[in-house]
Amino acid sequence: MDLSTTRESIAFSDSTRLLKELAKPLYEAKRWMKLMGILMIVHGALTVFSGWGILVAWLPIWMGWLLWKSGKAIETAQRRGDKVALLHSMNKLKTFFTVNGIITLVGLILLTVALLVFGGTLATMFGQMQEMQQMQMMPAMPTGP
Repeated sequence: MDLSTTRESIAFSDSTRLLKELAKPLYEAKRWMKLMGILMIVHGALTVFSGWGILVAWLPIWMGWLLWKSGKAIETAQRRGDKVALLHSMNKLKTFFTVNGIITLVGLILLTVALLVFGGTLATMFGQMQEMQQMQMMPAMPTGP
């Protein structure tokens, strides 16, 4: 029996056990990841049928695909103790959250701009309405002596 082989197999066993332990929380959430992935793909497919939805429908489909693939990769990582599968799964999740964050920021910026424009328009309209009311309340000026 070669001692180096034994040390390598023990190190491999510890590494596999550590990978499985690190993958466990994601593995326990894999069903939810896959479900959310499927729901996002369906949402994207339904968004295609709206007028402007064709332009943005690829985003939820892509994000759903990322979640689905991450769930599949974490299954492999947990089952085999595969480092590459664990990294693949975490990379997909990183991409998902990055895209989700960018979409949220863009949405908040557009919402803020829309509220400012709408608020300015309303303020102008109310100002004009007050001017009209004041003009209607003024008594007519007498003409001539």
